[in-house]
Amino acid sequence: YAAVAHAILWLEAAAQSFGPAITLVAGFVALALFGVPQALPGWLHLVVLAAVAGALAWLVRDGMRRFAAPTEAASLRRLERDSGLQHRPFATLGDQPAADAGSAERSLWRIHLARRYADIRRLRLAPPDAGLAQRDPTAIRIGVLLALILGFVVAGPRTGRSIMAALEPEFGSSNAVPPVDAWIKPPAYTGLSPILLKLGTDT
Repeated sequence: YAAVAHAILWLEAAAQSFGPAITLVAGFVALALFGVPQALPGWLHLVVLAAVAGALAWLVRDGMRRFAAPTEAASLRRLERDSGLQHRPFATLGDQPAADAGSAERSLWRIHLARRYADIRRLRLAPPDAGLAQRDPTAIRIGVLLALILGFVVAGPRTGRSIMAALEPEFGSSNAVPPVDAWIKPPAYTGLSPILLKLGTDT
């Protein structure tokens, strides 16, 4: 249980410190899956990448400054709190009666230890709670998460290519032909059917 409590505290501390950076990366990936950065002019695409990189570096640096690794004592306190234990039973187990304690005092001490061991047998842990609702009252993280999931669905097998394209601005004219179709309807007296023109073909 102590190891699980320690892992939960790590997750909560990481989410509190690096949550904004993760949200920024997720938001950019979502935009990439929808092809938004790729549709920008090369110079503007580069400006967006630089802005995102600068913001990410600042957020990561701020997160590292605020991150504090949980201690073993904090893990035990979390376990005691979630289990509703009072009188710090884990600390009690490490204590010893006074050297000059008599038999009556030692008997009371053994009874006290037995009660603390009984308390420890009903340990439980609450789910992780990084307090994100208080830090993000407008629920931006939820909107980014939904956009990211929808982006993966829309991109499908193009996911990897879309993300890579979002990281590589293109400058100059593109050789790609836009997928645009045009219809030509001949005059009625010609008796000809409408003609479909596909750019990039010989039609």
